[in-house]
Amino acid sequence: MRVTLRILPQVKKGVCGNGSGITGTNRDLRIREDIPKYLLNLDENSAYYDPKIRSMREDLNPDDNPNEKFYAGYNRYRMGGQALEWKQVNIHAWKASGRGQDIHPEAALTQAELHYRWEKDIEEKKRLCKKEKIMEKYGNAASED
Repeated sequence: MRVTLRILPQVKKGVCGNGSGITGTNRDLRIREDIPKYLLNLDENSAYYDPKIRSMREDLNPDDNPNEKFYAGYNRYRMGGQALEWKQVNIHAWKASGRGQDIHPEAALTQAELHYRWEKDIEEKKRLCKKEKIMEKYGNAASED
């Protein structure tokens, strides 16, 4: 009886298929030279770090100069820029759906945003018209006449 041995290709331990040298379990970990946010302020009363979702919403050092901060918390980004505008579009859509209008910001973002801007313009025109009527009726107290 004759036995043939097949030689299998050697597999190098710890090497991905793409040859990057990074294992699949180690790929998602942070770079060890980076300092974690929760180690920047070790005071017990500082911001809470939630390890489950890996976020720290509050500011670590609220008394420091905001221009010199390394990290100011996730709330800084949640309450400014387009996030605030998106929140206002959502609130407008909720109010419009209460009035019987069919606006859905997740399904039709452009429609919801255009409707929000259109109603915002109408409100601004109404406010200016009301201001002009008051100025005609009572005049401007700050004028020199």
